Amino acid sequence: MPARRHVLAALAAGTTTVVGGCQSFASREATLESNVGEATAFTEGVADPASSCGERTEPLDPYWTAAEPGPRDGFWLTASADRVALGDEVTFALTNVSDEVQTTGVSKKLDVQRATGDGWHSILGIAPDNWGIIDNAVRHEPGSGFEWTVTVSETGLTDAFEYTPTYRVCGPLEPGSYRFVYWGTGRNAAHAVGFEVVDDADAGGLGD
Repeated sequence: MPARRHVLAALAAGTTTVVGGCQSFASREATLESNVGEATAFTEGVADPASSCGERTEPLDPYWTAAEPGPRDGFWLTASADRVALGDEVTFALTNVSDEVQTTGVSKKLDVQRATGDGWHSILGIAPDNWGIIDNAVRHEPGSGFEWTVTVSETGLTDAFEYTPTYRVCGPLEPGSYRFVYWGTGRNAAHAVGFEVVDDADAGGLGD
């Protein structure tokens, strides 16, 4: 495994909200199903790194398989909307949908990927002097987990992940098919959920 990937496997905690809850498994699952919406086109697999990033930024090099959306290994990753206009906010939530305490890594084990003509690519890079520190185990009671609220723009995504490691968006953020990935469950497959990014002019009816 390349040295950078060893470092990525030990990322430090970020600015994510840890969410609590005490719903039963069945009611939590029903609530999540009501918020899933229409999934964007999705191909399970390992994404390629961004083709290039700015000065003093190394492309994030995914080594985890982004699995299709849905409950997996006791967790479910969902998005608050499946279509988001550039400049608007969207919230991603990783929820423990089992009836037992589950454990993950820290909240910064994440990626944002875009579908292109030649497959999925990460859009994130990391400043070389901000690669991770030490990972910690985070316990999640049933119904609890992580939430990430981000503004869908280059600045918004960068500001949302401003603490170590400092993620940066590689290249302009444009309309298209994206997926948010959390790879901190310690399993073979990372959790992922798709969403469409649209221009402001195409945003009519979002959330309906």
